[in-house]
Amino acid sequence: MYGEVLQIILNAMRSPCGMFASMNEAGDRVIHATICDSPDKCETEEKSGYFPHRSRNYALWARCGKEKKSFASDGPFDIPEGHIPIIRAMAVAIIHREEVIGNLTVSNKSTDYTDSDMKLLETIADHIAPILYARMKAQQAG
Repeated sequence: MYGEVLQIILNAMRSPCGMFASMNEAGDRVIHATICDSPDKCETEEKSGYFPHRSRNYALWARCGKEKKSFASDGPFDIPEGHIPIIRAMAVAIIHREEVIGNLTVSNKSTDYTDSDMKLLETIADHIAPILYARMKAQQAG
């Protein structure tokens, strides 16, 4: 499901790459879906879908979660060696009842991300929030 939702988002955002993640109770980032038009170009040594809270740095996704704000940037980006180059990116927090429960990140659109792009991604995140929250609670209970 996460991958299908992310693909729809990427089509709407005209972005070739993106990520759909949630935050667990400890504040760690758990990647549910990653899509990129050229995954074979990724040569990072460690490909993990889990980023402990302590590993946060000034990445866009970390800032949007910490500050509960959306961010767009043309870089430069602190990415691991061998990672697919990120030219531009936008990250939006998924917030449920004032708590950040995840984020959506899109990247490498051929043109700059606009205010209307940000509003669209924020609206999508608002609609996803209660569904993601319910899925997270069901997983914790099961």
